[in-house]
Amino acid sequence: MYSSFQLAKKYIHYYFTAANGKGHGIHSPFVFNFVLDVLNNRKKIHPPANIEALRKELLQDDTALLIEDMGAGSRANTSTKRTVKEITKSAVKQKSMVNCYTGW
Repeated sequence: MYSSFQLAKKYIHYYFTAANGKGHGIHSPFVFNFVLDVLNNRKKIHPPANIEALRKELLQDDTALLIEDMGAGSRANTSTKRTVKEITKSAVKQKSMVNCYTGW
C-alpha cells in the first residue's frame, strides 16, 4: 500500500505524462472532437443559466410517481412510489460535479 506522499507523487507524474487528456493518439474523429470540445471544453461553451433553476425546482417538487422498474431496481430507493424530489436527489449530478467534468 502506498503512503499519501507516494500517491501524490504518482498522481503528479501521471498528470504530466498522460497523453490522451488532450486527444493525442485517439484515432476516431468523433472521439477526438468529443475529448477536445466536450471534456476539455475547447470552445469555452457555458451551460444555460436555467439549468440551476430547473435543478432547484425539481428538488422542491413533491409530486408522487408510481415507479414500475423493469430492470435490477434502484439501490437508492426500493419503494414503488417515489417523489420527483427523491428521484432528483439520487439521479441528478450536483453543480460542482458538472463543473468539474466539463470545466465550466
